[in-house]
Amino acid sequence: SAIVGVGASAGGVAVLQQLFGDMAPDSGLAFVVVMHVSPEHESSLAPILQQRTAMPVLQVHEPVKVKPNHVYVIPPNRQLTIESDTLHLTPPQQAMGRRVTIDLFFRTLAQAYGQRAVCVILSGSDADGSIGLKHVRAQGGVTIAQDPNEAEHNSMPLTAIRTGMVDWVLPVAQMPAKLLEFIQNENR
Repeated sequence: SAIVGVGASAGGVAVLQQLFGDMAPDSGLAFVVVMHVSPEHESSLAPILQQRTAMPVLQVHEPVKVKPNHVYVIPPNRQLTIESDTLHLTPPQQAMGRRVTIDLFFRTLAQAYGQRAVCVILSGSDADGSIGLKHVRAQGGVTIAQDPNEAEHNSMPLTAIRTGMVDWVLPVAQMPAKLLEFIQNENR
């Protein structure tokens, strides 16, 4: 089945709560949330999202096989990759001082899932995600960015949109319906 990689940074928690609060828990999609989390907030993201959804929300601690109708959350100070259907943790890397956590995950998602990869870029105050998004698009996957006009920190969605490779620019409220449309087309 398809996997939705969700990249977020500053201002992302409220948006993620909205996205998962509105998302049908039985879509058949799996979600992987790659957020820049500071170590002092280390354990809170998964429980915060769990309050909003009936899907199990799990922070990744070890290699884990991705299942549909589950949400997987990156832990702090780690990078996440996906190989075939398994999430792996690696130590953090920086590209010349730039955070590349979202790019790295999207790149491996594109390789592993091709046309069954979806990437979503939400509020964030840097440029992470836009390079990985190009990989998803190049492999025939679907790319979505939050409407920068509603993003609390719009530089991450804006940088993504400027690549010219975003399929849909949407307010968060419209993303669940679009994801359901995608999975229905995928299953035909």
